[in-house]
Amino acid sequence: MVSGKARLIANEIIELYQNHGESAREGSEVSHFEHLMQLGQTAEILGYDEDKILAALLQDIGQVAVAANGSGVSEEEYAEAGADFLKEKGFSKKLVRLVESTVESK
Repeated sequence: MVSGKARLIANEIIELYQNHGESAREGSEVSHFEHLMQLGQTAEILGYDEDKILAALLQDIGQVAVAANGSGVSEEEYAEAGADFLKEKGFSKKLVRLVESTVESK
């Protein structure tokens, strides 16, 4: 059973992506949300652990969280904003590090 806190966090993340992740990615016809779903599915198919699958799904959380606040930051700052968001919500240190490192791997 999912705890009330986990459900609230999941709903908050879903709402962020619904409100700020539906636009097409730069140079693509695929939305941010669709891109992340593709990454998550690929990670699952490849047999990655839960943290890596979640990192694939949440790699742009900083971008949508910043967009929700109406401020603009650089790509490097999105990763930091995402890591801060996930820390605040109580996600594992491993997941936070994975999301924070996504800019380095691009």
